[in-house]
Amino acid sequence: MILLARGRFGPTATRVMEPLRVHGPLPREQVAQQSGLSVATVARTVAVLVEEGLVRERPDLVEPGAVGRPRVPVEVDPVHYSSLGVHVGRLATTVALVDLTGRPVAQLRLPTPVGACGATPDDVVGAVSRSAAELVRRHPRRTVLSAGIVAPWFDVGLPMEETRRRLELATGLPVAAGDHVAAVAAAEYVARGTHLPGCTMYVYARDTAGFALANEQELRTEISRVGRLAHFPTGSDTPCHCGATGCLEATASDEALARRAFDQGVVTEPDIDAVRVAARRGDLAAHGLLLDRATVLGRTAAIVRDMVAPDRVVLVGQAFTGYPQGMDAVREALLRTTTLGLVDISFTRFGAGVQAAASGAVALGPVYEDPLGLVRGDRDPVPAEPTAPTAPPRGAPVPAS
Repeated sequence: MILLARGRFGPTATRVMEPLRVHGPLPREQVAQQSGLSVATVARTVAVLVEEGLVRERPDLVEPGAVGRPRVPVEVDPVHYSSLGVHVGRLATTVALVDLTGRPVAQLRLPTPVGACGATPDDVVGAVSRSAAELVRRHPRRTVLSAGIVAPWFDVGLPMEETRRRLELATGLPVAAGDHVAAVAAAEYVARGTHLPGCTMYVYARDTAGFALANEQELRTEISRVGRLAHFPTGSDTPCHCGATGCLEATASDEALARRAFDQGVVTEPDIDAVRVAARRGDLAAHGLLLDRATVLGRTAAIVRDMVAPDRVVLVGQAFTGYPQGMDAVREALLRTTTLGLVDISFTRFGAGVQAAASGAVALGPVYEDPLGLVRGDRDPVPAEPTAPTAPPRGAPVPAS
């Protein structure tokens, strides 16, 4: 379960930075309103955060006629610090640097390391560490504060906690870990920047498939109820490695679709990008395969929607978004299949960058728990107001450079 607060919990610096992360740039008065802190406390905290390079002023955004420094908007500084996000997929692993707003700065994609007995934490962490070192070399002015690693852990056959611990030892950074679909939901929530009451269902499909539910309240969101859809029955006659036929992953994953296109002579190699290129160039067979897959995914999302009855549905992952011409087919199949009537349907705002954004959202968790504590190696030096819950001190990792 992932809890996301809207600025009224935790150390004072956290309570100031969270509204800036979601809604910034903001004048200090608006930060005070959204955080529940006094303007004086916000002003003192902002001064410290600016000094540490966590926040910066934006005098270029001052409204005409505004008088006084408190009217100068401030925002999370996207330049000085970064976090390292790692998304481990069944076939591909993404390693990304994200700034403190969660925006990917740079990323590398590599095949998920698989040894003779399958992927192991050491295989993955070794490859990730090399890619991370390369990204840091390319951006020497950024200090990396934390890391996050997400995956469909069961599907990739890796133990989450052991992999997290190995990455922490390898990088010297505080590392957070989580399920990748829940991480997608967290990234979408932060990027959206507005409160939508009720339940949002996120459905992810690429080489694996799953869903997560986000229940939004006024001041925080709980992301829970994560489910696997790899072996969800679709009714197809495609055999699955589990011994059954018609499982969603065996029918509609990128890998399965690419293999089917190759077997049918549509492409010369079993590569999903080759299938999409062929379809965009007018190959009707490739186009038909992608539309058929879109229909299967839409029907599946509709059945899951009927089981949990969310207020809205967000479709995520390149199986949904990699071929834009198929997105209408997904929507139509979902609405045609669901028995609960119309529902708000949207697609991820991150497109092909969803893996980097998801892992970055988890990686920023340690930063926003106590920004100054992580940077300085001590507790928040700005006195909290009486209504602010206290947080335990954090140790300070050695920043990567």
